[in-house]
Amino acid sequence: YDKIVITFYETSRPWRPVFITRIDYGIYRDFFADELLTTSCLQEVNAISENISFNTLNFTVRTETNIPFDFQKKQKLALYFNGQRIGNFYLKNGARKNRTDYQMDSHDAIGVLDGNEFPGGVYTGQLTRDVIDQIFEGEDFNYLLDDSLADIPLIGYIPYTTKRNALVQIAFSIGAVVDTSNYDGVLIYPQQTEVT
Repeated sequence: YDKIVITFYETSRPWRPVFITRIDYGIYRDFFADELLTTSCLQEVNAISENISFNTLNFTVRTETNIPFDFQKKQKLALYFNGQRIGNFYLKNGARKNRTDYQMDSHDAIGVLDGNEFPGGVYTGQLTRDVIDQIFEGEDFNYLLDDSLADIPLIGYIPYTTKRNALVQIAFSIGAVVDTSNYDGVLIYPQQTEVT
């Protein structure tokens, strides 16, 4: 009988239960330059967050193995250049073009947020960190909110919309920049006000 045994010896606080939210399993593949026929990566950032663009990665792979790919929407892909992470992307579409070639289209975490709904609400002084927590609740990626933005109170109305649009409204109102480049998740940091 095959099995995996996972033992937790301690938690961050006494008497706190342990919850497993996800286990990744399956075949991990690394595609190197000699297997990539075409690659297109677009990364954008809006300095005032009047809109938040999502980064895209589209590529064609020519595989030399007989193992077929099993594509899943929102499957995580990481792009590296010279050993440095360029970004994480999530599969939108993947298709076999012929016996050896596969075409994949993906977008970053912002693109995933654009496909998920946010109920909105009337905000009467709730802290930015609490509302941002609500936006990212249930997502499979993390975010990093700069400490200088975390305690800004939010006052106003966000209608029922996508999580991306809600994040746009919050970022614009607090003067934040939202970016996913070179990070394993979403970065939310203050706008640069000094000329360098």
